[in-house]
Formats: sequence, C-alpha cells, structure tokens
Amino acid sequence: MREIIAVCRSSKRSRVRVAAVLDRYFWRIGDRTWRGRASNACLDRVARELRADAKRNTAVVIHEIRSARESRVPIVRIGSRAAFSEDGVVPVVVRSAAAGMRHARSESERSRLAIVRIAILFHDLGKATVLFQSKLRVALKKRGAEPVSDAVRHELFSAVVWDELVGSRDDDELIERLKNISSIDIDGACEKAVVRLRGFHRQPDHAMKLAFAERDNQAQAREGTLAYAIGMLILTHHRLPEANTTHLRLDARAHVNSSAPFDNDALKMAEGTPFWHCCTWLTRLRCVCEHLRPGLGAPGLDIPLRASLMFADHLGSALSEVQTNPKTSRKEHLANTKDGKPADTLPLHIERVWQRAQGCFDMLHRHRDRYPALCENQVPIAIRHPDPAPEPFAWQNIAADAARALCEAREGGFFACLMAGTGTGKTRGAPTVLAAAAFADQRPERRYLRMMLALGLRSLATQSSDEYISDLGFDGDDVAVLIGQPPVRFEDQHKKEPEESRAGSESLLALPEWLRVERAGGGPPPDDPQNPGESEREVDWLRRISVDTDRGLPATLDRILEHAKSRAASARRLASSPIIVGTVDHLMGVASPVNSRYLFQALRVLTSDLILDEIDQYEPEDIAAIGRLVYQTAAGGRRVIIMSATLPDDAAKALFEAYRAGWRDHAAAFGIADHVNVLCSGDSPGSCLTNGDALTFAEVYEACRTETVAALQSRQPRRRGTILPVCGDWEELVGQVDRQCSALHDATAGTLGEFKVSVGFIRMTRISHTAALATQLPAGPREGRLRLKVCLHSQFPRLHRAWIERELKSTLTRKGPEPDARLRVFCQRHGLLERATEAGCRHLEIVVVTSPVIETGNDLDFDWAILDPSSMRAIVQAAGRVWRHRIYSAKTANVAILGRSAVVMQPGAGRLEKPGVETKPHCDTQVTRVILDEFVDRHLVDLAGARTFEVIDARAILGSDPVPLREKEAELRARMVDAHNAATPLGCYLRHPTARLNRQMTRSRVFRRTTTRDLSYFQNGERKWMLDLWPGTLNTDPQLAASRGLRINEFPYADQLLFPDLDGLAWQNIPTGEDGPTRYEIRSLTEVRVPDYKTADIGELPMIYTEFSGFTRGGLEDLFQPFGKKLEKS
Repeated sequence: MREIIAVCRSSKRSRVRVAAVLDRYFWRIGDRTWRGRASNACLDRVARELRADAKRNTAVVIHEIRSARESRVPIVRIGSRAAFSEDGVVPVVVRSAAAGMRHARSESERSRLAIVRIAILFHDLGKATVLFQSKLRVALKKRGAEPVSDAVRHELFSAVVWDELVGSRDDDELIERLKNISSIDIDGACEKAVVRLRGFHRQPDHAMKLAFAERDNQAQAREGTLAYAIGMLILTHHRLPEANTTHLRLDARAHVNSSAPFDNDALKMAEGTPFWHCCTWLTRLRCVCEHLRPGLGAPGLDIPLRASLMFADHLGSALSEVQTNPKTSRKEHLANTKDGKPADTLPLHIERVWQRAQGCFDMLHRHRDRYPALCENQVPIAIRHPDPAPEPFAWQNIAADAARALCEAREGGFFACLMAGTGTGKTRGAPTVLAAAAFADQRPERRYLRMMLALGLRSLATQSSDEYISDLGFDGDDVAVLIGQPPVRFEDQHKKEPEESRAGSESLLALPEWLRVERAGGGPPPDDPQNPGESEREVDWLRRISVDTDRGLPATLDRILEHAKSRAASARRLASSPIIVGTVDHLMGVASPVNSRYLFQALRVLTSDLILDEIDQYEPEDIAAIGRLVYQTAAGGRRVIIMSATLPDDAAKALFEAYRAGWRDHAAAFGIADHVNVLCSGDSPGSCLTNGDALTFAEVYEACRTETVAALQSRQPRRRGTILPVCGDWEELVGQVDRQCSALHDATAGTLGEFKVSVGFIRMTRISHTAALATQLPAGPREGRLRLKVCLHSQFPRLHRAWIERELKSTLTRKGPEPDARLRVFCQRHGLLERATEAGCRHLEIVVVTSPVIETGNDLDFDWAILDPSSMRAIVQAAGRVWRHRIYSAKTANVAILGRSAVVMQPGAGRLEKPGVETKPHCDTQVTRVILDEFVDRHLVDLAGARTFEVIDARAILGSDPVPLREKEAELRARMVDAHNAATPLGCYLRHPTARLNRQMTRSRVFRRTTTRDLSYFQNGERKWMLDLWPGTLNTDPQLAASRGLRINEFPYADQLLFPDLDGLAWQNIPTGEDGPTRYEIRSLTEVRVPDYKTADIGELPMIYTEFSGFTRGGLEDLFQPFGKKLEKS
C-alpha cells in the first residue's frame, strides 16, 4: 500500500473530469491536490479511468511519499507534460525564452509555407481548359466509361504558364512580378503556353527546357530559386516527370499522350470566368508574396513541401460536395466530380486546398516532434539504463554511454554503424544506443524515442517484434508490425483470448490489414509490503500506465485519415505507433515518390528514427536505393543506425554520405547545427569510437574496423571451416554432402541420454537446388544412425514455413546453463528418440536443407553447417548460425564449404550469377558486368585467395588480405553505390533536387529489381489449390491450379522426414473460431508467391508441390534429377 499525493493541472472540462475521478479514491487536501493510500490495483484503476478521457488539456501527476528525493519524482503522469517542469517535479510551466522562440515561425519556414501556397494558387490553371472541362462533362454523361488520357495533362499546362510568367526571373524579380501581376498577364501566358505544349506533344522525349528548371542549357543552374521551387511543385503535384539518363534534363513523356490528337482549341479557356480573375485570388497572391525571402531556397522541396501540397490537394478533393444547383455547374469551371455528379467548382476547390495548406505544412514541419513517441520514463529500464553485461554483450553499455556523451556535447544529427559480431546482441544494442542518443539530444523537443526497425525479410518482422516485447520489455501497445500480410500466430504463442473476441470476424487472422499491433498482457503486480515499488515488475508497470497527451496525431492528419477509406486503419497505425518493426520495402516509396502512394510512408520516415538491420544482405543496387531512403530520413531530422557484423566500408561510407547530405538540407531548413555525430562500434574492447575528437567518418570507421579485426585475430574461434574437394557433377556432390553430414555429426553431436544428437543445416543458393538436394539426400535409418530431414525455402505455404521456423526457433535457442534442454523437449514432443529406438539407432542426425532464408536475422544455434559458396557474405553470415549461443572454442571443423558453387556447376551456367557477383546488371543501371574469367572453373580455393576459412569470422569481409571474390564484390558495389561522384545516380540524387524529382532515378537504381511478376497459389475454402495470374491487380481471376499445370504429390519416403505430417501439425496449432478457419484465413495462410519468368500470359506452367519440398518447377521426376531439372536431350 502506497501513501500518495496527486496534483492536477488540468484546464477547462478536463479539470472537472479529473477531479471527479480523484475524488472517488482520495481525500482532497487543496484546490488541485489529493492525498490518500493506494494499492497497485487501486493505482491501476485510477490510471485507467484518467487515461480513458485524457485530452490535451489533461495534466495529472501522482507522487509517492517516500524519501525526500524519491517523493519529488512522480510515479505516474497522465496528460500534458508541458503543464509541469521537464522532470515533472513541480507543477509549474517552465518555458525558456529559447523554447518560446522555437514556437515562432522562422523566416525560412514562412518562406517555404509561402512557396506551397503560391503553388496551390497556380497548380490547377490547366483545369480551366476546354480539354479538361469537356472530359469532366463527358464523364458525367457516360458513367462508368473508361477514363481517357489527356493529350496534355493539366499540371504540365499549369507549369508552362508559370514558366511563361516568371520562369527566367531571379528571386527579387519574381517577388516584384507576382505582386504586380494581373489576370490579363495570366491569360496571355495561357495563350503562349499552347505553342510550347504542341512541341512537347510532338517530341515528348526531348528536353522541355523550362526556364524555371534550367538556364543556358545548364539543368542545375536554377535549382535553389523561388521560380524553380514553385514551378516544380506545380509540375509534380500528381506525378513525377521523366528525364534523360543524366537525371537532370526533364522531358514530357509522363505528362503527354502522343497517341491522342493535339488540338489548339482544346487548350483554350473553357466558357466561364477563370478563377484567377477573382479579386480574392489576386489579393491572396499579393499577400503571400510578402513572406517570400530571396536567396533562402526551398530545402525539403522534394518530400516535405511536395507532400504538404499533395496532402492539401487530396484533402481538398475529399471534402468536395455534390452541387445541388445544376445551373451553377453548367456556368462555372468544375474541379472534380463525386458519385457521378458535379462537385466543387475550380474557385471552391482552390479555396479548400488553400485553407488546408497550413495544417498540412505544419504536420510535416512544426509538429514533426509531437507525434506519438516514448518519453524517457516510458522506455524499458533495460534499454534506458542497461545493466553491466558480460562478454560478448558488454559493448552495448559502452556504445550507449558513448552515444550519450557525444550527443550531450554537441548538437547535430546522429549516424551509427554497429559492427558487433554474430550473436552479440545487436537486436538489443541498436535501440539501446538509439535511446541514449535521443534522450541526450541538446534540444529538449527532440528527447523522445520514435523509431522503425527495417528488416530485409518479412518472416523476421513478427519474430523481431516479439523480441522487442518479450525480451527488450517494450509494451505491446507501443509496437506495430509492418508486413504485407497478417503475421502467422500459433496457439501456444499467446494466452488464449476470451471466446467472444476470437469468434467469427474477430479472429486474429481475419484482419486483412498489413499493419497490426500485438499487445502484451499482464495486470498490476501484487503489492509487496516489505519492499514496495522496488521490484522490476512494479517499476515496469508504473512506467506503462502513464500517458502523454501532448503527443498525438495532428488534427489535420486526423481529418485526412477520416477520408482515407480502406487505408485509414493501417495508415493511422503507421503514423501513431511509437515503434514499428517491418520490412524496408514498405518505406521505399519515399525513395521513389512517383505518385501519391508514398505520402503516408513519408509521414512516418520524416518523424521517426531508423534502424537498418543487416545492411549488407542487400544487393549493391539495393544499397544505392536505400541510400535515397537514408537521405530522406536525415532530411527529416531523424537519426539512423545501420547494423551488420560484415559491414563493408564502401557501403558504410556511401550511406553516411547520403545521411550527411540529408542532414545538411535539414539544417538549412530549420536553422540548426550542420553537424553529424558519428559512432562506430564493434563488440571488442576499444572498438567503440566517435567523431567527438573531430575525426572524419572514414577515420572513425577505419579505426573501428582495425580494432575489430585485431580482436578477432586473438579470439578463440567458434567456427572452423574446411573447403571440400571440387565435385565433377551433381551425383558426386550429393554423395559428398551425405558423407559430410555424418562426419560433422560425429564431430559435434551432443548427448541426450543414450543418444548422440545433432542439428545441422545445408545452405544452397537456388530453390531448385535446395529442393532437389533435400529430396535426393539419403536419410532414414542406416548403419546405426537415423537421419531425419526437413526442407525450407521461400516457396512454401506461409503456414508451413512459419511453423517450421517457429519449431527451429524454439528448439535452437540454446542459451543458459542447459543449452540442449529445448532440444530434448523437441525430441520428446515429436517422438524422435522413440523413432531412433525402433530403428535400432543411437545416433540421430537432424538435417535442415535450406535456401538463403536461413542466413539473415535468424537467431538459431546449429551444431554444424554445409555451405554453397555463392558469395563471401553468404559464407560468413550462414556460418554465424553455428554455435551462435553456445560460447565454445571449436577444435575441429564444424562448417564445410563446397569446393565450387552449385550455381557454377549447373550445365550451361559456368558463371557465378543469378545470384552472384557475375550477374549482368540491368541496362538501365549503365553499370558494366563484373566477371571472374581469370578463374575459369570458379573454384573456391582460387576465389578465396589468402582466406582458407580454417577460422570463419568477419575478417573474411573486413580484412585487408587479398581475396579475389571479395574484391570483385567490392568492385560491383563501387560501381553501383558511388556517392562521391556527382555524375553517378546516387551522387546526383544527393546533390540535385531535380534528380530527386523525376522518374529516371527510380529506374537507374531500383530496390529489389525484378523482371518477373509473381503468381499466387493458394487454397480456397474447399481446400483446392487455386492460381491467380495477376494477384493484387484489377485483372485478378483465380482459377483451379490443376488446370494450369500444378501437380500435387506425396513424398514417397515418409520415414526420412522430420515432420511426416507437416500440414496437420501446422494447422493443429492455429487459433481459429468454433467453425474453423475462415475462407480468408485459409487463403492467407496457404498462399505461395512464385515468380513467373515468362512475364506474359501463360498457358500451362508445370509445377510440383509436396509438403516436404514446397513448390518447385517441373514434375515429381525433376526433384530426383541433377540440380532439380530434367535436362533436355540435344
């Protein structure tokens, strides 16, 4: 039982509501003060009642009467923290003069808002033409008719008119011109624009030569002028223009339809009064010009300013109303239609957009630090103040202390590289370092934690979010999972929900949203009269019952979300969740903002810090695209951490250059220090370094890398490898792998009672090789040992893959004093030791044959591994799954590496490509191919050079010894990711807003480029397999998969399988309603995406499916052929 004092600083109606709650539980001892005794259960009830009606005017703190020091710190805070001191110590508003100044708009901010508003006034000039008005009238008469593409889009017309008016003028001249402009001037510019538009229509691939965008054939000469900023906003407010391969010369291909006839008369003004003839329009233009400031430019033009205009335009359109007077609609120019009827007129639409401009601008500028986030006392104690940890986790505290000291000492951005080794706790270390940097920021308004963990694989999102809740201690309400489909949840992963919340449409799997919040359970802890308030659980519980109402979604965003329709729920969670865990794909729209689909992603990126996990898992072209995301994150004023045990220097330096350029633009926009705090840390003593001593990033990184490599040199190895002899063909390879499985088992197996048991994996590169090897690998009882195998790759039904990964995660978490305890439970649960006894075997080999899905982010501890050497990173990262948790010193080899990759061995191949360093880059990248022809046979002993892999660790990537394969991979990265050269795509993007505001960039460096489309296989409600040739499009038309070549077979050797009834076991653990899974649940859980390499409408696509091998191309006989393919006879 606690003795407490509650203080209320609420205002307006909130004061009455708060008083009513507190009066029910405590004695009132003053006008705004209460005293009483409260158990934990009582405090929980009080906090829940206060939170239920908490508004921005609510402000309550509850103190526990203990020692003088402890009594001053409130244990519960509900409502606005600004109503108290920064620490909640005294109920007095403390606001410094500097804080007051920050609430006033700076000249730069006023100028940028004026830029957006002027663009709003001009953005729809083209809608007043006969062409646009006649299109709307036709649409009203012919409802449901296919929309017709205009010969010239209205935004191009508007941009050319702007160009005619002020395109070539400098800032001072432009301001003076706009103050004195007349409606007649605009009419004349409209007439002149028609001639230029005819030329664009005739030659859309030629440079448009807009005067506001270039001067004297210098495409970048006008960047930074007011004419350029406003003109580009007008031109891009619906879509980005095209450009040539320099990324700087704009053309009209995206804004004209050359197949539609060009009519001069169609671009004349339609009958009626144009909106720019209205006195209000001219008055607003002249008034807003007073806020323009010459020479300040428009930092943030490409995302924050453009998004402000687009949000305002969309909201203005969403608020449009159907006209009730048909005569008015015939006389005035229409802006849009609604429900097949005339809606807002152009003047009214401009008025609506104008009115919403400031709110949309503010939610990306003034309110950027007020979105939902975690204050310091809401972050788990283990993250805020981590306990001293033993090796290999001690680096986390050292890095967090260094980040705190660095950010306390100097204002600026924050960029960190965490290079700690595999299994040393980067999952916990990254948010710990980020929180230390955030709460030590010199600016009080930036001291909060709001972050995104961006992963490379969808399957890791749910696993990582669970770790954030269960291991790191974040509250389930604060963590959202961002993935393409609902995460697969099994019955024993959560406490059962009340029956009424699990039935029917309320089933966990019945929610078709790609964003979910998984909640952590638990009520108030029991009172401890001997030691009240001191238990870790009590401290954590008190942290979670507080709430800050100063933080929330801006009112304008709430209004936007009201009109987001089907996307509202997911968009709200995307904006409101303090912590998001998801795949980086869902943020990459910000790096390719071709149309309005990027808007909600931009809202998150501009208001949230970013952690990029395993950055080196991406292809070089992907890293260049991620560089654009890093730039935009920095331009929003956010912090970035990149992580990988094998982080190459070229990728780290390129991403830092992207961050540096973005922060420079942010500093210019908001008038703050143009400085970036840098931290690099490994897991060894002395490897944590910062730029606190004025070192460059390259110097900090190099010093960290040197310390890390030196520490690895003296460390006892956990993984020893051997390069196997080169095989001549597939049959020899299968035999070699068979023998190595047994040899590695004998060397590493542990003891479970009377049995020797090991769990190992074979990592192949291609799915066809994975399935074929899994099928052909000898298994079952043989020579006193029982080998059981399981296959895993990305073309399994979602349910099957998730269940296999869940079982592996549960079994191969081998921490603590009894590392094999879970393995023993697994063997008992599945009767494996009984199967071995029945077969007369005392050795149990469990073999996982897998594709590269195993090597990144999976926190598993295998006994041994056999690897296909497709890249240096693949070797190091996959080997990192061996003895990951158990800190043993390897005396003999526990990793075997094929002498030559199966990719090269396949007949007709000969190169290390698809995937591999020799894959030919797409022609749009303009990057030449890297080849290994000096190594004719691509033997690993030749490609590895001085690296023998006797010890496998990060030195294979970070070392400086000659390794030809590593050098070729670095050569390809250098060609793709060069940020120093202004002529390269990434270098151009970082330097020129024009490069950020056209489509060419989205083609020259594409994230996860593919020339294929996905086919979707799934089961319908009758459990029949269906095939959707165009999933997620308007052309979707599922049909029976059997009619398109799918064959379903049972695997013929069930006694060899680890999970003979995989489907039954997986479904058995899925929570469903009383009537079983719904049709949507069945489809979602059984879906498989398979790439279609033909990319055209297909006839029959031969495909084989077995529960053991998943979906693979061909028939059952192909699984028993070399490389998984039946070779055609010549």
